[in-house]
Amino acid sequence: MSGLRDWKRDVDHENRIVYFSGDIGRRGGSAYLARRFLYFRSVFEGDLSSPFLADLERCRATFAERVENLRLELRRRNGLVAAEFT
Repeated sequence: MSGLRDWKRDVDHENRIVYFSGDIGRRGGSAYLARRFLYFRSVFEGDLSSPFLADLERCRATFAERVENLRLELRRRNGLVAAEFT
């Protein structure tokens, strides 16, 4: 069985997209999640010293233990910061 959760929010020039999926299985009376996938992108007004980015880096470190090759990419353009887990 597959599990999927997604969410999108747009406010003016800012937006956020979250997508998480995985396969749910049972083994020995316990449930587990395999083939986990996480996509996250947030575009917001600010700069690269935003406290929000420190929070994202902590989230990346936590999820990296469970989602292979998870990276946080940052880009700045026209007063907006784009933060993306890839």
